[in-house]
Amino acid sequence: MATLNKTQVDFKLLTKSAVFSEAASASHRLIIINHVGVLSTNKKDVSSVARLLNMLSEQDDFAVVLISPASRSELDESLGKACPKLILVAENGFFCKFPHQHNATSSVWEDLIDSGDISWHEAVIGIMQSYQEKTDGSLVIERDQTITFTYKDTDEEFGNWQAKELETQLNHMFGQLQIIDIVQG
Repeated sequence: MATLNKTQVDFKLLTKSAVFSEAASASHRLIIINHVGVLSTNKKDVSSVARLLNMLSEQDDFAVVLISPASRSELDESLGKACPKLILVAENGFFCKFPHQHNATSSVWEDLIDSGDISWHEAVIGIMQSYQEKTDGSLVIERDQTITFTYKDTDEEFGNWQAKELETQLNHMFGQLQIIDIVQG
């Protein structure tokens, strides 16, 4: 798993008019939205965004995919019923729910990545919690397949330093075993 933060040298920035022109002439459209930094967690904002996502995904020639670090249950609760034709991707790609599975009686999610052995969870959670205790404003979020140390509400310099220390410790303990991927983002 990796996060791309820089564009390639040959990347061409599109203008709005070029995007609208291409979209108007296309027979099928795919919109992929990264949940982080794009969608608000404010409940009022979520409902208005859900209406817009639903309007787009209801159109026959549109496929709308929302990729999120959120858990399956968080996505089901916030967008699952409000956007029945939205393709949901939970935990940054571990699970996917396609539109035909969006109904009130079903909560069928497909595993996109074989998780394998997750016996490492307890050890990683313990290490992350020790960093959380030392870093005011940080938080450890445990989901089915991912564990996140978030430090957005900390002193920026100290939070970055703690995150680097945590990464070093996790790499030292688990790096050679190749059972976890450490992703900064």
